[in-house]
Amino acid sequence: MTAGTKQSSYIDHSIPQLVAELRSDAVIGSQGHAEIDGALRAKCAILLADAIDKHQKAATSLSNRLFWLNIILGIFTVIGACLG
Repeated sequence: MTAGTKQSSYIDHSIPQLVAELRSDAVIGSQGHAEIDGALRAKCAILLADAIDKHQKAATSLSNRLFWLNIILGIFTVIGACLG
């Protein structure tokens, strides 16, 4: 954090709690509303990044398995062609 900034008190809230807080703060544009909105956006961005990372790892794993399956099928195809 830079000098002069403070950590939001909403940083540890869950998304449903943040939405409830946002709905209860009726003054749109107030400091509290902006802080809750920022915390909600940050939470959503973190969850989205985590989901993308999880799916990227799964796709990489699947890609590696398909690569080795193609290698094995290629070997068996060559063996089958030689025997046939």
